[in-house]
Amino acid sequence: EWLPIWVQVENSGPDLEGELHVSIADSWGGTSYAASAQLPTGSRKRIPLYVLPNNYSHVLEVQLVADGSVLASQNVNVLPQPNINYLVGFIAPEQGALSQIKTISLPGQTRPLAMTAVSLGDLPERAEGLRSFDTLVLNATDTSDLTPGQQAALESWVRQGGRLVIGGGPEAAQTVAGLPKGLLPFEPGQVIEIDELPGLAGFAGGNVVRVPGPFAVATGQPTRESAVLASQEDIPLVQEWALDGGSVDFIALDLATSPFDAWNGTPAFWETLVSPGAVYPQGIPVDTSVRQMRSNQMTYALSNLPSLDLPSIRSLAFLLGVYIILVGPVNYLILRWLKRLHLAWLTIPIFTIAFSAGAFSLGYAMRGTDLILNKIAVVALQPDGSANVNTYLGLFSPAQQSYEIEVSGEGLLSPLRPDYDPFGSTGPGTGNEAVFVQGDPGRVRGLTVNQWSMQSFMTEDTWSEVGRIAADLALDGQQLQGSLRNETGFALTDAVLILGNQLTRLGDFAPGESKPVNMAVPSLVGEPFGQPVVYRLFSQYFEQPMPNGPPREVQLKQAVVESLFPYGGWPSSTSTTLSSRNVSDELQAVLLGWFDRAPPEVSIGNRKLAQKTTALLYAPLAFHLAEGERFTLPAGILPGTVVQMPVEGGYCGPMGSPAVYFNRGEAVFEYRMPEFTKDLQVENLIVYIGSDSGMNRAPATALYNWSTESWSELTDAIAGPNAVNFEDGLVSKGGDVRVRLGSEDFVGGGCFYVALGLEGKQ
Repeated sequence: EWLPIWVQVENSGPDLEGELHVSIADSWGGTSYAASAQLPTGSRKRIPLYVLPNNYSHVLEVQLVADGSVLASQNVNVLPQPNINYLVGFIAPEQGALSQIKTISLPGQTRPLAMTAVSLGDLPERAEGLRSFDTLVLNATDTSDLTPGQQAALESWVRQGGRLVIGGGPEAAQTVAGLPKGLLPFEPGQVIEIDELPGLAGFAGGNVVRVPGPFAVATGQPTRESAVLASQEDIPLVQEWALDGGSVDFIALDLATSPFDAWNGTPAFWETLVSPGAVYPQGIPVDTSVRQMRSNQMTYALSNLPSLDLPSIRSLAFLLGVYIILVGPVNYLILRWLKRLHLAWLTIPIFTIAFSAGAFSLGYAMRGTDLILNKIAVVALQPDGSANVNTYLGLFSPAQQSYEIEVSGEGLLSPLRPDYDPFGSTGPGTGNEAVFVQGDPGRVRGLTVNQWSMQSFMTEDTWSEVGRIAADLALDGQQLQGSLRNETGFALTDAVLILGNQLTRLGDFAPGESKPVNMAVPSLVGEPFGQPVVYRLFSQYFEQPMPNGPPREVQLKQAVVESLFPYGGWPSSTSTTLSSRNVSDELQAVLLGWFDRAPPEVSIGNRKLAQKTTALLYAPLAFHLAEGERFTLPAGILPGTVVQMPVEGGYCGPMGSPAVYFNRGEAVFEYRMPEFTKDLQVENLIVYIGSDSGMNRAPATALYNWSTESWSELTDAIAGPNAVNFEDGLVSKGGDVRVRLGSEDFVGGGCFYVALGLEGKQ
């Protein structure tokens, strides 16, 4: 992930135009990240530089370079954290009781927890610089000095899946003073004192607060609907607001002082608070980010250029036929007419050489001199009409040459390395260091491309005012009905709407056009043992006889979609696929559509570029329950994850699905209830248990009762849907439901999948 480095430079000499450089060694010749440093006489500047260190980097050398000379340098010590580590950053004048965060245990596979202090001024002005953090804690800190760029980056980071925890107490008003209004679900008010805090005990697993009061509690007026996870005498103590893929938590008490500094329930408090969304994604190596995996896969998609297709068999057959006629009958008839048949030993080689040279010259003239830029953009639409855009660019060169490339916008540029070896043992390498200069526009210098080869790089940026896909969708029993309207200004092709492993094709979707939706929803959404929806998207192309395989354009699109949903995963409310770590509090479907224009603009001096753009629009779309006396949420539509693995077992099924392979032991699955379900009268929980073994018998199954803190066994659980009468305590105050499968002495085998649904009255 991107690491922001702040560099303070002071110039007491003449005017200077230089660059700040950080070089990262790799087996491909090295990569240097750079930022312009314009330093007039007497100037003093603080310049941000974003770099992607290697997994083994411990020291980075920052250099000030001008006219090829290093004018100053300084080493920066860094401590690499494996991606599986849960990283908490805290901004507070003192650590105090916050240090107890390091003692908690997170659900799912073992995740070490690391903490680091961050100063307010060190918060970057780009969300990419915050992605290493899983949680940020703000406590007793005056945030009024946050710049507009820092505010925007913080809000964007939360929307992309981050968790922001805000401490209250006497300094609550100062702590929220500079935060963007879009992050705050309340308006801070007065601070009151409370002598006891029994309301925290239930939230922290029954650990009673025996620390003597009084306690300073910050109150406020709610500005939007949020979940109250703990309260006392109608005073909210813990509030949580889901914001797209992330969440904001406001704690009414100072997190560094009493009672947290003397309460034995403090670790349990933090475990309950940060556990939702903290499970490490299945199928991802412990030291590789989703961003890195997707980038590596895109190098192969970029190399699949439709413009480099070989001539058709028909064209080659015609060309070969012309050659045979010339070298055979025509050559013979002419020599016979001249009575010089013995010259065939000479004319046949001449015809062959001339024909070969002509064919090569024709092919070279048509494509051999083209400088081709293949551009693939993944455009993730946001609710405000903007979009996060990852653009992957491949430059195909007809000759070995080093290029300087200009890229519009302020996106962060980085190389793409296929089959990346972090220890530098593989890779062809060119021996030249490419320099990726940050700014507007960005530039890539020294990108060396071998003859008839491709070098690839990417840029990450935001795209404002893209527009929206307006959705009015309602789930009515077994049908998702309503309409969609394209308000993006782009004509979409091959658009599809996906819910779980179900899809409906919308076809071409013009700007301003509305499309009706009438999509059948099965009683089980997201069955992991059938054909994944990603493959069914392109099945129509493979059902037709194609001796040479699908067209390159189809292969290209399939590779792009598979990079978004690897290992057979599916885009749905049960799988956050782009960058989110947490789950949304809304039910969501996903729209995918293709178009042929996306940023950035790319130029190489005065060279003419033959450009090909393939852009994929990814738009999560919320839907609601249709009005009526009763409602049904099919099993599998609620987001779930595995929070405890069996003694012997592991993940199975598509990426993002709550499925576990059992050999021995028990597993615990957790599901998040959307906020709107609190207004429903739930009568039954539908617990669906599936297996790839075809077994009719289900393992021992139990539901957790949060009130009694005990497991309730289900009698006669079957493989398939199990209707369970809903009772108080099955849903936590945070909206979580837990299902346990197996027992301590369970010996099974096979992949087991658990899905949750609801039935009741509105």
